[in-house]
Amino acid sequence: MITAKAMRFKCIWIFLCILIVLLVSENTYSSDSNYPIKLEIIDRSQAQYNSPENTFAAKISALLAKDLEWYYETLTKETVSINKKLFKEAGLDPGKNFDMVAESDKNFIIDKIPYKNGVILIGKIVSKDGSILIGPAVFIKEDGLWKQTIEYNTDEELLKYRDLIMPEEIISSAIKIYPKRWSLNWYNWIKKHMEGKKWVRYFAERVSILCMITNLKDNQGKPYSVKEIVPETILLTQLSDLR
Repeated sequence: MITAKAMRFKCIWIFLCILIVLLVSENTYSSDSNYPIKLEIIDRSQAQYNSPENTFAAKISALLAKDLEWYYETLTKETVSINKKLFKEAGLDPGKNFDMVAESDKNFIIDKIPYKNGVILIGKIVSKDGSILIGPAVFIKEDGLWKQTIEYNTDEELLKYRDLIMPEEIISSAIKIYPKRWSLNWYNWIKKHMEGKKWVRYFAERVSILCMITNLKDNQGKPYSVKEIVPETILLTQLSDLR
């Protein structure tokens, strides 16, 4: 009798494990489960405009390659027209567009949000000096391809997605996280379904990550006590593995 109960429990446990794996894997290739992602630099021959992310990668790559014609390919026709007009009226070389990026920059996409007739990609640039620039880029479909537009750049709603963090605002530390590896796909799936499924919320509330933060210092090497930090305000950046 004990053996039968043990076997029954084992079967139920295996079934639940398989169910969780299947539910998580169904979103493996969902665009909603890919963030944050590091932007890969590509060649012009690799450029695609079948998604906002690919167009974003092409835009940054074009600027780094100092290829103005390629850069214009990543923008809507109206945006290109406005860009050319502004530079001409200011008497500036359009090549000044290339000053928006630097070879030493690390570029990331940290979120994707539906917006009007397109989507917003929230980008993050980590500069060599440690400064962090966060800002939105709006993409819409034009002739079946995704292109960046400046049509909504003055929308007040986009202001909340902009931030600039200077080096003096950044504190370095020694961090240990347990478990050492965490599935971002799994986390995003839990986050997406937590409100609609009670069992998911129940499970999520019982999963925790232990984060040990020590040796806090500012950019001048001045030490800080952990007691001076409000846990809810901590934002981890420049992690060795975003995935």
